[in-house]
Amino acid sequence: MINNLLSMKNVNLTDINTIFEKADYYEKALKNGKVIKDLEGKILATLFYQPSTRTRMSFTSAMYRLGGQVIDMGGPKVARTDDYFDESMSDTIKYIEQYSDIMVMRHFQNYTVEKAS
Repeated sequence: MINNLLSMKNVNLTDINTIFEKADYYEKALKNGKVIKDLEGKILATLFYQPSTRTRMSFTSAMYRLGGQVIDMGGPKVARTDDYFDESMSDTIKYIEQYSDIMVMRHFQNYTVEKAS
């Protein structure tokens, strides 16, 4: 399975089929009232330096529905990256890796997400 999904260039047909099979399974299971705990004990960190209600909510909802938890950076105004605290993005990623198992990032600068991966 894919370790870092940064673009469709990293995805092959087998990966796509696996993703759709899992999505179909989860959709049917949730509609039938099944409690899914596949991600129990896992933590998703969301880092949105660019606003995105649908993307943030879809990842958060999916994580909760699969039994995981979510920690949120709280938006770019509360991040200590690249401001007067002078914390680099790589330092930010290093400490977030200590707190979470999965990371979702949306950033306005080109290649920031690639560097973070």
